[in-house]
Amino acid sequence: MPKNEIARMCRYINGLLYYYGVMKLDEMHRRVQLLFNCSPDLTKFRAQLKRKSMDDSTDDAMFDVVRDEIHHLDVEDADWVWCEQAARPFLDFWPVSEEAAMRAGGEEEGQSFGPAEKKFCEWLLKKGVKSKEFAVAIILDLQTNIRNDVKFTELVKEVQSEIGLGSFEEVQVLLQHLQDLYNQTHQWILKGWTSQEVFEKFDKPALRPLPKEPFVFSSKVAAEVGRNDPCPCGSGKKYKKCCLEL
Repeated sequence: MPKNEIARMCRYINGLLYYYGVMKLDEMHRRVQLLFNCSPDLTKFRAQLKRKSMDDSTDDAMFDVVRDEIHHLDVEDADWVWCEQAARPFLDFWPVSEEAAMRAGGEEEGQSFGPAEKKFCEWLLKKGVKSKEFAVAIILDLQTNIRNDVKFTELVKEVQSEIGLGSFEEVQVLLQHLQDLYNQTHQWILKGWTSQEVFEKFDKPALRPLPKEPFVFSSKVAAEVGRNDPCPCGSGKKYKKCCLEL
């Protein structure tokens, strides 16, 4: 492959791993083959990527090849990411377009900010952050820490070290921005999905809707329901474990 094509391929791989964190090498190979004229031999493909990851003369490769895996350099604990991904077998990898991968792989993540990131960026600028570029850098660093499961309190301290918060109200605003950012950050443990997307797509449909009006018991209803029967309130629990004592 020509050097410029290898650089484009590495940029694409960087972008996929920006969203996924870790990936099996054969899965990455399969995806790369759809767009680039790389070697069909997995061993040769691995050797080529390994050479690029060890080349200090360029910043093309933001990944490391480990055994039969490939990791983004920002991943601090690949084993933890693998375990968390394996715990969610119902999740496929989030669909990343070629354009999005190339943009993220070229370290242009800030250009694809969503509503949460944009609002946070505007707030940071109002709070006196010296430039938009610096505000974007703060947010990107926070997102990397979110993906690495850094505690929420540490995220707060990170922002507080950059800006001054003069009141309780300002702290509350910061907490809301951080919560929104957390919910809308593409996470490695969710295979590139955001926690908000997972809730909307998988968790929310499974929730039992609340009745329009509270369930009202009568002595007749109570007399007809056995202790081990489903509770008539609709909770899904046995009557004896739910409303029997009400």
